[in-house]
Parts: sequence; C-alpha cells; structure tokens
Amino acid sequence: QLDAEAASHAQTAKSLQQARAELDAATQRAASDAEAHKAQVAALEERAKTAGAEAQQLAKELKAAQKAAEAAEQRASQAAKSAGAALQSQLDAEAASHAQTAKSLQQARAELDAATQRAASDAEAHKAQVAALEERAKTAGAEAQQLAKELKAAQKAAEAAEQRASQAAKSAGAALQSQLDAEAA
Repeated sequence: QLDAEAASHAQTAKSLQQARAELDAATQRAASDAEAHKAQVAALEERAKTAGAEAQQLAKELKAAQKAAEAAEQRASQAAKSAGAALQSQLDAEAASHAQTAKSLQQARAELDAATQRAASDAEAHKAQVAALEERAKTAGAEAQQLAKELKAAQKAAEAAEQRASQAAKSAGAALQSQLDAEAA
C-alpha cells in the first residue's frame, strides 16, 4: 500500500507539474499577445494623429487658396472697371483727336485685354488648386476615419486577449486547487 501511495503521489506531482507548465505557457502567450496588441494600438494611434494633422493643414491651405482666388477675381474686376473708366474719359476728352490718340486707345485696349486674360488665367489656376486641395482633404479625412476603425478593432482584440488570458489562468488555478483538495482528502 505504501508503494502504491508513493506511486500515486509521484503521478499526482507529475500531473500538477505538467498543469503548472501549461498554465505558465498559456500565461506567457497571453502576455505576448497583449503586448503585440498594445504595440499595434499605439501605431494606429500615431497614424490617426498624423492623418488628422494633415487634414487640418489641408483645410487651412484650402481656405487660403479660396481667399486668393476671390482676391484675384476682385483685382481683375477692379482693373477692368478702372481701365474702362479711363478709356471712356479719354474717349470723351479726345472725341476729335487724331490717329495718334486712336493708336494710344488701341494700345490701352490691348493692355486691358491682356490684363483681363491674365486675371482669368490666375482665377482658373486658383480654382484648380482649390479643387486639388479639396480632394486631398477628402482623402485625408477618409484615411483618418479608417484608422479610427482599425484602432477600435485592435483595442477590442487586446481586451479579448486579456480576458482569455484571465479566464485560462482562473480555469487552470481551479483545476489545480480541485486536484490538491482531492489529494489532501
């Protein structure tokens, strides 16, 4: 009977040692998973911050480009009005002028047309710049939303891994305690 008891205790000790090794391995894996998820969450948070900052910068550039386009249009309109008024005044004053006056008026008209053309080109360029900035702002905003979703998913995965590790530790601990109680009895 003593030999049988000794053999039984040796087997029990071996089983408990094996259970302890399995519990340690499960705890180590759970800790590694939790660390990996934390690193992933940190990386996603950094990417989300970067995307948000870029979106804000693009919004500022877009606003500035819109103001520049409005200013260019106002300058073109003012130039056209001023040149038109000058031409009209000169036409009134020089109603009976000679060919030189006509040549000067023609030159002034050419300069006005060139100024109007340049103003229109500037306005078109500003519109194209505004459109490009709007597109970049949309892209940055979409990326920020996607990163927020990935961050949320990674956080949930980390929480689930921690819960699984805790449950595994509890189950293994309960099994060890039950076996120890049975051996003690």
